[in-house]
Formats: sequence, structure tokens, C-alpha cells
Amino acid sequence: MTPREREAAIRRAMREAQRELIDLDEEAAAALMRLYRWAAESIAQEIFLRADGDGTLALAQLADLRRQIEARLAQLEAGRNTLLNEALGQAARIGGETFVQAGVVPAASMRLPEEALRFVRGLVAADGLQLSDRLWRIDRGARDAVVNALERAVVLGHGAVQAAREFLDAAQPVPADIQAKMKSAGASAIARDTRALMTGEKSAGGPLAQSMRVFRTEINRAHGVAYMKQAEAVPGFVGIRFTLSPQHPKPDICDELAKEDRFGLGEGVFPSVDEFLKVWPAHPNTFSFPVAVFG
Repeated sequence: MTPREREAAIRRAMREAQRELIDLDEEAAAALMRLYRWAAESIAQEIFLRADGDGTLALAQLADLRRQIEARLAQLEAGRNTLLNEALGQAARIGGETFVQAGVVPAASMRLPEEALRFVRGLVAADGLQLSDRLWRIDRGARDAVVNALERAVVLGHGAVQAAREFLDAAQPVPADIQAKMKSAGASAIARDTRALMTGEKSAGGPLAQSMRVFRTEINRAHGVAYMKQAEAVPGFVGIRFTLSPQHPKPDICDELAKEDRFGLGEGVFPSVDEFLKVWPAHPNTFSFPVAVFG
């Protein structure tokens, strides 16, 4: 195979790998969304099961409901972690097989995707967190948000009910603000708010959005690391080019990295995987990706 033929074969294999990676990212995102919606609906059902005939939640139900919610969230976390591990493995395989598909290296000499997975799981980012720490923070935030919202609503509702009874006993109309508090503390309102917290309708930065960001970032990283580790072992390797994706939404630090020639190898070219990984991914949710350069 001539250098020109090799380059063309690698480009074809890379395009196919990028298509597979995009499909994987979309499939993982869809599965993650289904999982969070299932958890939100399961929690809502637990809330409805413990409501009184008038749709309110008594203080006596709070401890049991909290245990059930935490159990559902634990199931969500386990399912989410399984999805992520499977997606990372597939991404690493796609990246590592690029040069095998191009016919540049035999399958027997391919570096195992596990090398890329160990890197992804063990990486300590600039903020001092590993992947497991990041997931723990998301899960802790979700538990706090859902449980705190539940407790606040039930306690406020209990107080509103007591106040309403006093007005009724005195043959007086219940003030509008107390009625509003009672309504917001009903099972329907609490279930609705819980769904919104879990799926992002209430906050764009909720647990689903945070998990989505981790999925995209780490799937991309696992693919890129596996690809680069294999590229570095191919004869004629010169470096790694920081490449903007066609999906790149707007100018940011990625544009600077793609244009800078800091090593005299050409715009955006880094001489080694280690050097490239100092700047990539440049930010979470990045679409930019590495492209191997050969001489």
C-alpha cells in the first residue's frame, strides 16, 4: 500500500468510525432519557400510592416515601452506570478498530480498548474529579433536590391543612394563599414537580442534562483515546490534529486550538497523544475530535 493509498484508506475508515460514534451517542442519549423518565414516573407512582383520599400526603407517610424514592434513585444510578460502561466499551472498540478497518494494521496487533477505558476511568480532570466522582455528584444532587422538594411540600402542606381547619372551624373562608399551599402540596403537584426535576423540565441543568453531558464527553474521550493510541503505533505517525466537527456550533477555544501551530507541525497538530490530551476535550460536550497525521 502506497502512502497515498494508506491515507485514503484511513480517511474512509475514519468517516465510517465517526458515523458509528454519532449513532452510538444518539442511542446512548435516547436510552438515558428513557431511564430517567422511567425513574421519574416510578417516583410519581410511589407518591400517588401514599396519598390520602383527598390527594394530600400526611407527615406519617414521609419517611416511608423517602425510602422508596431513594430506592428508585439507586436503581436509576445502577442502570445509568451500566449504560455508560457499555457505551464506553463500544466507543473504545470503534476507535481502536479504525486502523484495522483501513487495512493498515492487522487485528492481532490492535491495542486493546481496555487501555482507553482505564485511562477514561482513572483520569483526574483539572477540577480534581474522576469520572466516578462526577457521577456521584450528579446522583447526590438528584437525591437532595427530589427529597428536599418532597419534604418541603409535605411540611408546608401539613401546615396549610392545619391552618385551613382553623378557618373552617371558625366558619370563615380559607384564604387564597393557604388554598394555594394546600394545592401545591397535593400528590399531583408533588409528582409533577418531581418529574420536572428529574427530566429537566424544571431546570435545564438538572440530573438528566448533567448525565447527558458526562455521557457525550466520556464516550467521545474513550473513542478518541483508543483511536490515538492505535495511531501512535502506526509507522509514519507524525502527530494528532485538533479537528473541528461539522457540528461545531459557535467559535470558542476549540477554534483557537485548531488554528494554533505551537509545535511547528502545522495548524492544530500535536506531536503525541500525551500532548494532545493536555488540551482535549477542550470543554464538556465537545464535538471536536482528533485526526492522526502521517508523514
